[in-house]
Amino acid sequence: MSDLTSEDRARLTAMVEHTWTNAGLTKDWSTAMSMCADDIVYMPPDTPACRGKAETLAYLNDFPAMDAFSQSVDRVLGDTERAVMIGSFNITMEEEGQKVAGTGKFLGSVTKASGDWLFEHVCFNFDGAPVPVD
Repeated sequence: MSDLTSEDRARLTAMVEHTWTNAGLTKDWSTAMSMCADDIVYMPPDTPACRGKAETLAYLNDFPAMDAFSQSVDRVLGDTERAVMIGSFNITMEEEGQKVAGTGKFLGSVTKASGDWLFEHVCFNFDGAPVPVD
């Protein structure tokens, strides 16, 4: 195995910072699922892990509407077959009829299957409870 190429690093960063965030903002979960392995393990905060695309999609379908969402990849580690991304996010969303904002962090592992990078594991957590926004 060889180290990640600069093209791989750019592709992985774009997946997180652009494609996934745009899918979340527009609730385009089919695009999000196209970036995931069939056996993805999606680990949201304070909730049991979702195993597989069906459970992950069910979770995402119930996720609150987002007014703003951005992610920043801080590190990409790995080789040309597997990689781990570490980063942070900012979000503003509607929760129980109230607009709230928060920050958090994520950890995602990806594998290169059929020539495409696919998420195998995603774990995220908030830095603290989202706070109301006026």
